[in-house]
Amino acid sequence: MNRAIPVDAPAFAHHHGGYNASGTGNGAMARKLTATSLAIGLLIGMPALAQDSTPGRPVTNPGTWISAADYPASALRNAEQGAVHFALTYDTTGMPTTCEVTASSGSSQLDDTTCRILMARARFVPGTKHGKPVGDTFRSSINWRLPGGGGGNGLNVVPAPTKQQMAFVVGADGKVLRCEASENGGGWHEVAPGTGLISCPVGKRFAPAKDTTGRTVAKRVTVTFTIAVDDAS
Repeated sequence: MNRAIPVDAPAFAHHHGGYNASGTGNGAMARKLTATSLAIGLLIGMPALAQDSTPGRPVTNPGTWISAADYPASALRNAEQGAVHFALTYDTTGMPTTCEVTASSGSSQLDDTTCRILMARARFVPGTKHGKPVGDTFRSSINWRLPGGGGGNGLNVVPAPTKQQMAFVVGADGKVLRCEASENGGGWHEVAPGTGLISCPVGKRFAPAKDTTGRTVAKRVTVTFTIAVDDAS
C-alpha cells in the first residue's frame, strides 16, 4: 500500500498529492534560488507491519539531500529538466547500497547526478524485525526544474540569470581537502564528494603548487558558472 509521506520543512507545500520545494533561504535569496529550484515528491511504499516489526526512516529530511547548487552545469547549458524516479536500497546499518532509476527524466546527466548524490548523502535508521535491524528500499522522485520553470507547450524557456560557484582547496601535498559552493552571491556551504557544479574532487590529488621559492603551498580553486540574460541588439 502506498501513502504520501509529508516532509517536515517550511519550504514544502502540498501540491497534487505530492510535495514541491522551490529553493531555500529567505527574501531575495529565496527568489534567486528558483533559478535552479528543485521539487521533491515523496511517495514511499509502506507494507503492513507485524507487531514485532518497525519501519525504517530517513535520518534527515529528504528535502535537504539535494539543493539548487547540485544542478549539473551541462544540464543547465542543454536546457535539460524532468523528474527522476528512483529506488534507493539500504542495508542493516542504514547505508545505501544501490540506487536504481525507475523512471528516467530523459536526461542521463540528471539521472546519474540524482543517484550519485543520494548514495553520498542519504542515510537511514533501519527498521527492525523480531528485534533485529533490517534493510529496505526507499522510493521517491526528484523533479529538476530549469530557471523560469518551463511551460506546458513543450518549448524551452529563456533561462533566468544565475551564478553558481564551487571552490575546492588543494593542500600543500596536492590532496583536495574540501569543497564549498555558493549560489547567486549567497553564503558558502560544504559540498559532498562527487557532487556539485563540477563533481567535488575531495580525496583526489593534483600536482602540488609551488611559491617563488619552490616551496609547496595550498591553493584554493574556484569554478564559476554564469547565465547572463541581456536584451538583444
